[in-house]
Amino acid sequence: MPENVTKFYSPLIEWVRMLKAEVVKLDINLEYLNSASSKKLLELLKVLDANNNITVLIVNWHYESDDEDALESGQIFEELLFKAQFRYHEYSEAA
Repeated sequence: MPENVTKFYSPLIEWVRMLKAEVVKLDINLEYLNSASSKKLLELLKVLDANNNITVLIVNWHYESDDEDALESGQIFEELLFKAQFRYHEYSEAA
């Protein structure tokens, strides 16, 4: 939950816009995702997805076993992208 999502995400978005890599694997494991961060994360994923240098984009989406909202967020992002291949990884909460 960054206080200023634009300040946090803008450098990342610009970096992935210029990224020159054929294969990108991105691990996402978020404890909480508010609406402002969700919008910026989607923007970041869309920029990655549209980057013509990237031929394979794999998103490893990690979510806690009882957090259906987190799983659903990943599935929604996946539907909005073209190239990205999502792999879902369920884990149990650490005791």
